Amino acid sequence: MTDFDFGWDIETAKWVRQTDEEILKTGKPLLNSEVAIKMSDGRTIHLSGNRMPLFSSAGEATGIIGISVDITAQKEAEHLKMAIEVETKNFYDNVMAQLPCIVFWKAKDLRYVFCNEVTANFLRLKSPGEIVGMTDFDFVWDSETAKWIRQTDEEILRTGKPLLNAEFAVKMDDGTSMHLSGNRMPLFNSAGEVTGIIGISVDITAQKETELLKLENESQKAILQEQEKFKKIANQVAHDIRSPLSSMLMILQASDAMPERERIALRTAATRINDIACQQSAEFGCKKRRHIQSCTGHRRTRGDVAFSGHLTDADR
Repeated sequence: MTDFDFGWDIETAKWVRQTDEEILKTGKPLLNSEVAIKMSDGRTIHLSGNRMPLFSSAGEATGIIGISVDITAQKEAEHLKMAIEVETKNFYDNVMAQLPCIVFWKAKDLRYVFCNEVTANFLRLKSPGEIVGMTDFDFVWDSETAKWIRQTDEEILRTGKPLLNAEFAVKMDDGTSMHLSGNRMPLFNSAGEVTGIIGISVDITAQKETELLKLENESQKAILQEQEKFKKIANQVAHDIRSPLSSMLMILQASDAMPERERIALRTAATRINDIACQQSAEFGCKKRRHIQSCTGHRRTRGDVAFSGHLTDADR
């Protein structure tokens, strides 16, 4: 029988015939070859093997011997695995593309392989595809940020440990700062070797600015509360000072036996103390300078000294 007498299709028979003729002509074997044989019933069988020439004692090729192994099951498993990997990659690419956060994938050389639309907009790229082959030193943040990212990723590749729930500030080249929170995780192959990094981050700039504003407001509120507390103390001290001064002035007014100059000296001292008390109150919201004279209701008459402590011409 010949190769045209079996259950495979005509194209397979032609390929087998041409291959064997080449072996007979050259005397060279066909080693470790894999071939797909299409059967007449539509099935495809995968074989792996060797086809070697047989020689006579004169060194002439007299025939062919072949040894093959059916690897159909292995090939089908490989094809299924590849199909699953392709479908899985398409699934993850589609899912990650739709996530409303920064998503990226880097190869082991820390060059970008993938990013979604959000990442492309964040990095001011025209499209997600533009990121392929780029590094962190090619983007719109400053060099210090790029160095920090590179050092962080190198540590992840070296240790195989992820960076989880990390918050960090990214300084852009226009002087603005953006706050991000996210995870950076190593990718592994079937041998357990690190092959890259996948990252997912969320922009928390608005949240951080709100927190900072809240802290500033709370700090300002605490300061105002302390000022108000001290104001009450200052006003109380001023009141405590004025009360005995008012009593002293009333005694001075009723004391005709006291020499005029001593009364002037006491009244001048009282005025100065009152001025200090008024200044104390004014520093904490006192709008109007109070005088001891207004506290006592005393009206100056001829022969009296003005409450400011200065002698009048008549008093001299």
